[in-house]
Amino acid sequence: MWIRADGGPGIGAGHLMRCLSVALAAQNAGVDVSFLVSNQWSAQFLASSGVKCAHLDGDSFVLGLDDANRILKHARPHDAVLVDSYAVSDAFFDGLSGNGLRIAYIDDRYLFAGGALECPRFWNVDFIIDYGFSADKCSYEDVYAGSRTGLLLGPRYAPVRQVFSESRLHRKQCSTNRVLITCGSTNPKLALEKMVEGCLAGCDLHLDVVIGALAEFNEELLSTNRIAVHRGVRNLAPFMERSAFAISAAGMTLYELSCVGVPTIACSIVDNQTGNTNGFRALGLGVSLNNDWKVADVKSAVASLVEDKTVLDRIHSAMIKTVDGHGAERIVRVLTKWDAL
Repeated sequence: MWIRADGGPGIGAGHLMRCLSVALAAQNAGVDVSFLVSNQWSAQFLASSGVKCAHLDGDSFVLGLDDANRILKHARPHDAVLVDSYAVSDAFFDGLSGNGLRIAYIDDRYLFAGGALECPRFWNVDFIIDYGFSADKCSYEDVYAGSRTGLLLGPRYAPVRQVFSESRLHRKQCSTNRVLITCGSTNPKLALEKMVEGCLAGCDLHLDVVIGALAEFNEELLSTNRIAVHRGVRNLAPFMERSAFAISAAGMTLYELSCVGVPTIACSIVDNQTGNTNGFRALGLGVSLNNDWKVADVKSAVASLVEDKTVLDRIHSAMIKTVDGHGAERIVRVLTKWDAL
């Protein structure tokens, strides 16, 4: 199996993290897997993860026919190729098609070239994976009607790493006054600072603030002993296990929190996360704040969780039912032909 993905400034680490989950599930199943990346940041990120990685030339923000040909120098007929990038194009997928590969695309309905898409668009691939809380089965079926493309839709396909599946067994309902605050690898528009300020206002809570590899944080907020800052964290599971609830960006971490069952205030920090927050709220999995949220919105959301502990218990139960932690295994089984759709 080959995985074509990139991370780094302007991209973040989310693509690599969720694909790493699929890679590890493939390895556990005895499948040989290797990443194909086009920048040194991605190669260095993956270096300590126990997976193979080849560094291709090319542009992480634009994938065309040349990039497809680079993949074809590595992949052979009957290999599975999982693509996770907002840089894809018709020329890229058309170049891969017809070579005997099983091509899968993780579709967030977002492109570097065009931004957020209101509805799915057609890609020339064998499998579309959209594990989003807001994945619309009817829209995908309309777009791919009559095609060969298999659809892997909904949170049951969320590629959550095994460590989070294990943590859900340890946590259960937590009664501490600790709160986990995270934005993933970045911190656009001072989102972390706003989360912290809203959480500190009026509540006696202690905060674990995780600063991502590509993020900066205003150290002036550390004048209180109620904040513990953590950098260089690759595994959030221990923090999730001890947190009463979390405030998080609405990317891959939101699915990990759901798997562990940590009640969460989900904050959209970039345009392509709005679908996640909308779906998260619609499924009754927690509180969500869409783009342009303010400190006061965080304060209000925190109060709604702190004032009624029965809400935390209800959300915990709903989350662990929705994201069971086996999404990566399901993806591997389909791509390797072990399971039919």
